[in-house]
Amino acid sequence: MKKGENFTISLREDPSAVYLWELNLSNGLNILDDEYIEGQNPENLTGVPGTHLWVIEATAPGSQKVNGIYRRSWENITGTEEKFTLNVEVE
Repeated sequence: MKKGENFTISLREDPSAVYLWELNLSNGLNILDDEYIEGQNPENLTGVPGTHLWVIEATAPGSQKVNGIYRRSWENITGTEEKFTLNVEVE
């Protein structure tokens, strides 16, 4: 992608269980928008999972990276957490 362009990451999240995605971005990426959208809830239940969206801008050329881990912030990292890495090449 080119410097100044942006992309969106969309991940399922369940904040009612206090499991949240933590994103770490390399210095050449910047979060422009961070939004949580609750899932459909026709029965008005408490604790319905939803979707977390991040709009990320490429701010510097080179190999950039987004790392994500899905966890409870107070728990120790065990290595069994759901994780992802997204590599982004910026021109």
